[in-house]
Amino acid sequence: MESICLVWRLPLSVLSFFFYRIVRFCLQKVVRKEVRRRSSLGEPVHWLGLSEALKQPMGLVYIMVTGPRWNCSAVIGVLGGSLKVESSIDIQIEAANRSAKQWTLVIYNECHQTVAYVGSMNTAEGTEWQKVNLEEGLYSIGLRYYNCSHDVKFPAVRVDNIERVSCRSMNNEMQEYQTYLKQIENKRGFFYYCLHYYMFHMLRWNKFFSASLVTSEFLPVGNPETLFEYGCLTKGNSLHVDFEADVLDRAYIYLAYYNTCSFPVFWIRIDQTGYLSQTVPCDGYYLIRVVYKNEVESATSSKKIQCKVIQKI
Repeated sequence: MESICLVWRLPLSVLSFFFYRIVRFCLQKVVRKEVRRRSSLGEPVHWLGLSEALKQPMGLVYIMVTGPRWNCSAVIGVLGGSLKVESSIDIQIEAANRSAKQWTLVIYNECHQTVAYVGSMNTAEGTEWQKVNLEEGLYSIGLRYYNCSHDVKFPAVRVDNIERVSCRSMNNEMQEYQTYLKQIENKRGFFYYCLHYYMFHMLRWNKFFSASLVTSEFLPVGNPETLFEYGCLTKGNSLHVDFEADVLDRAYIYLAYYNTCSFPVFWIRIDQTGYLSQTVPCDGYYLIRVVYKNEVESATSSKKIQCKVIQKI
């Protein structure tokens, strides 16, 4: 039966793969053109919470082709534009350290490729600013905060020693983002189904692909400081997640499950060993994010998260 299904699922998956690539290419080209225009006009750049960015024209579609595996457990910030850099930028990491226990700021080039990152795991305690040397060009920034304090601020950013982005208070962002996620929970649509149809089957037939290809497709903008475990599930199955108890002393573990349109169905922080998920209501894929508490724990930890699919009886 599986071989019969493969006859029609394989060509549809190939079509979906190219459709996703074409839509992403076209949309990124339009965005880059607009960013260059705004940069040439010298328009100011400021922080946006992801809930705000999603309200921008084509905001949802852009997320669904650039970072479609929703991070439902972090406060996320993006720049409302790009920074024209000649040699370096400086990040006000003091504000980030006060705002969250774990955080990562990632710098992307015009092609949305990661070129550098700083975070709570690789910056010295007590440091106020962190310099990042870059080649001349246009750059964007993404920010993730985990385990936030009551006073959440996105940090100021200096470009070539001149402050270009002001520090911004974002105390309501987590609540607003969670409200938005509830609105798109298990959302479906033919357009998004066509975009992401191939991903479910790539995970299902992952033995035919290189691990690096699957990872780059599933996590095009994955956090460099996060460990990931992922796979697919079919309707009616559950996921059993296990690990040694002391892993919880080293890291925070988050699980999200997505439907085949890549919209979140449910998400949770795992705080016990031997976790068993609810029965999934639809075909889709899971993503586990392991966020280490510090660099020492990340470097010394050899323990892996063990995931097992529990099939329906």
